[in-house]
Amino acid sequence: MNMKLIPWLALGFAVLAAPAFAQQSTKKLYCWNDKGNRVCSDALPPDAVNRARDEINSKSGMRTASVAAPQTEAERAAAQAAAAQADAQQAAAKLKAFSDQGLLQSFGGEEQLQRVFTERRQMLEDNLRTARFNLVSLRGGLIALLDQASSRELAGKPVVEQMQSDIRTRHAELARQQALLVGFTRDRAALDGEIAETLARYRALKAGSAIQTDPTSQATTAAKQ
Repeated sequence: MNMKLIPWLALGFAVLAAPAFAQQSTKKLYCWNDKGNRVCSDALPPDAVNRARDEINSKSGMRTASVAAPQTEAERAAAQAAAAQADAQQAAAKLKAFSDQGLLQSFGGEEQLQRVFTERRQMLEDNLRTARFNLVSLRGGLIALLDQASSRELAGKPVVEQMQSDIRTRHAELARQQALLVGFTRDRAALDGEIAETLARYRALKAGSAIQTDPTSQATTAAKQ
């Protein structure tokens, strides 16, 4: 063989082998839980696409990614309600944190203070509407699942694990939404009292500030003394 051809042949073999090597180096394993058992495969079956899983480099054995399962309707509703509750609590805490001086400095007039309370009232009303809607949706879905499960049992068929899991999840989320609704209702009822108390405090502070800055009032007070 011509020795001059050897480097070119070697280069040709390297080029041909490169795609196969790259494919092998990037090959990965998928691992997920199925009915309490850990399952791993180099291919992801259709029934595991929506399951939480780990992706592992088959060569190094190291985990390269973790893919969460898509949120269910109940989980999305719970996340939205929890975020809304956190926003409402943060707004309430921020307003209550004002000292007397801060209350005067932050709000130039009663209209500004009323606007803040109007926004809080609207936020709580929105949270109540969302919680009620979620309750109706979750309750309807749970009733439908229970009806399917009872129909299977009456037909002598087993209630599959996935259906049982969905029923438990919806029942738990329904209880969470009911608790959130109770909390929102309590916060909305307490808001009116808080508004009245804060406005009375603000008006008293404003009146006291006006007396201190009015020379005529100060002179009258000094003459009386």
